[in-house]
Amino acid sequence: MPAGPLAKGTVIQAADLTSRTLPGNQVFVSTVQMPAQAIGRQTTRALPAGVPISTLHLRQPPVVSRGSVVDFRFARGGVQLQGTAQALEDGVAGQSIRLLNPATRATLVGVVQPGGLVLVN
Repeated sequence: MPAGPLAKGTVIQAADLTSRTLPGNQVFVSTVQMPAQAIGRQTTRALPAGVPISTLHLRQPPVVSRGSVVDFRFARGGVQLQGTAQALEDGVAGQSIRLLNPATRATLVGVVQPGGLVLVN
């Protein structure tokens, strides 16, 4: 559980957590029971101090954030194009997201890579 209040969008660190034994009727399938289930995850809403954390209120932090400018690459056959575009949505590695090409105003779809590069189909 949070040692102190956590704002929406906080990436949880070990120092943000404390533990306490709870009665069985307060523990659900989605309740975080081990620190490793929460450390490195991002809160999807504000979490009050001292209240058990639900995995439903956590997500992987995005590699690409909505509105940010990202590098993209398109490759087909021997042709390879690179450029920058605006992310229209958040994305984690392996997830397909939409991008807006500022030069053509066209919407592109690509897969987010671990380093933030987006490979366009």
